[in-house]
Amino acid sequence: STMAVMADDAGLGDLNDSLKSLRWSRVFSALSMFWLLCYPGVSVKLMRVFKCVEVEGEWWLEADMRLQCFDGRWGGVAFVSVVMLVVYTLGLPIGIALWLRSRRATLDTKQTRQELGFLYELYGTAGGQYMWEVAELVRKLTLTSLVLFFDSGSPVQITFALLTSAYAHVAHALYRPFADPHAYRLQHASLFVTTAVYALGLLFKVDSSFGDGDGGNNTTGVGSGKAIFDALGVVLVLLCAGFLAVAAAVGLLQVARNVRRTAAKRGGSRGRSRTGSMMSDRPNAASRRARGGVAGCARAARAAAAPRWPRQPT
Repeated sequence: STMAVMADDAGLGDLNDSLKSLRWSRVFSALSMFWLLCYPGVSVKLMRVFKCVEVEGEWWLEADMRLQCFDGRWGGVAFVSVVMLVVYTLGLPIGIALWLRSRRATLDTKQTRQELGFLYELYGTAGGQYMWEVAELVRKLTLTSLVLFFDSGSPVQITFALLTSAYAHVAHALYRPFADPHAYRLQHASLFVTTAVYALGLLFKVDSSFGDGDGGNNTTGVGSGKAIFDALGVVLVLLCAGFLAVAAAVGLLQVARNVRRTAAKRGGSRGRSRTGSMMSDRPNAASRRARGGVAGCARAARAAAAPRWPRQPT
C-alpha cells in the first residue's frame, strides 16, 4: 500500500509539473478562438428553446414538437438555456469588451498580443477600432438569433435582417476598422452581398404575397414580371459566386505573400549567419598574417645582428 501511495504521489507530481509547464496564455487563446467560432451556432440553439408555436390551443416547442412549452420538463431546459444565455451569449461580448478596455494601454505590447492579439490585430489599436470584434459578435447574434422571434420567412423578419445588415454596412464604411486595406475591401464586399441578398429576398417575398392576395387573377405583365425576377435571381447567384471567388483569390494571395515573407526571412537569417562567419574568419586570417610578419621581422633582425666574418682569400 505504501508503494501504491508513493506511485500515486509520483504521478500527481508529474501531473503538476506538466500543468505548470503548459503555456496557459496559448491555451486560453485557443479556447477563446473556439468560443468565438461557436458563438452564432450555440446562441441560435439557446434561443430556439423559447420559440414556441400554438397548435390546437397548446404551445409546443418549434424545434422539437414532442416537447410542450411551459411545463416542468420544458422549465428545466429553459433554466439551463437562460444560464447559458447570460454566461455565454451575453457574457462573451461583454467580457471581451471589458478585457480590451482594461488592456487598452498595453495592446501593442508583445505579451498582450500573444495572449489575445487575434481579437484586435486585424483592426488596429487607434481610437476604438480594437472593439470592432464586439460589434461583429452583436451583428452575428442579431442576424442569427434575434430574427427567430419574428414569423419565419415573413416580410417583417426579412426587413429586420435587411436593416441590421445595412446599418452594419454603413458603420463599416464610416469607421473603416480594418488596418489591412485588402481585409477592409473584402469585408465591405461581404456586407454588400449580404445586404443585397436580404433586399432581393424582400422583393421576392412581397411579390409572392401580392400574387397570393390576388388569387392568381392578375395576369397583367405576368410574363415580364417573372422574367425580371428570374434575372434578379441570376444576379443574386452571380453576386454570391463572385464574392466567393474573390474571397478565395484574396486568401490564396495572402498565403503566397506570407510564404514569400517567411522564405525571405529565412534567407536573410542564413545570409547574416554566413556573413558573420566570414567576418569571424577575417580576424583569424589577419592575425595569422600578423604573426607571420612578426616572425619574419624577428628572423631579419637576428640575421642583421649576427656577426659577419670576412671572407678568406682562396
